[in-house]
Amino acid sequence: MVAIALAAQATAFGQGFLVFALLLLPVVLYAGLVTLGRIAELNNLDLQIVQALNRVQHGLLELDAGIGPYLASSPHDDWLGTSSQFGAREELSPREEIAHGLKTLPALFSVINSAVAAVLTAAIGLELGLIPVLVLGIGVLAFGTLFFLQLRFGLRSIEAVRSSVVSYFPTPGMTPDQADPGA
Repeated sequence: MVAIALAAQATAFGQGFLVFALLLLPVVLYAGLVTLGRIAELNNLDLQIVQALNRVQHGLLELDAGIGPYLASSPHDDWLGTSSQFGAREELSPREEIAHGLKTLPALFSVINSAVAAVLTAAIGLELGLIPVLVLGIGVLAFGTLFFLQLRFGLRSIEAVRSSVVSYFPTPGMTPDQADPGA
């Protein structure tokens, strides 16, 4: 983005700027999409690690129930016990869940990627000589479409991990459906 800003200064937003932007923005978008995919993989791995740590804590409690106050997280390895370590709590309202989701790295990269896609499509529209109102509309459509696709990717990624969770130590008093809201 710094390179695009420097190119804008050097070319006074002329034809050279558009050509430079059209060459650089796809690379920036690719880097953002790959980063988003890698973050999703790392988040899924983190969830599996937390589940394993919850199992270790459960084992420690079985050996000595008195250490409970010293444990920092849940000793339950179901979806509820594991995902609660990431801020996903049962008592969150839908509005709070959305707010929590928008504060995550995947959401941040989704917005950035969508903005880059919007600017890229706008640059293409300008290069094709489209009228500014149409260019703006195409940019907004590109932003919304890519944001929706990334959101869908993220939700599917979470669901794939959720469906693979095997619980040996579920949260007490919870049926499997309650402990796993996606079941």
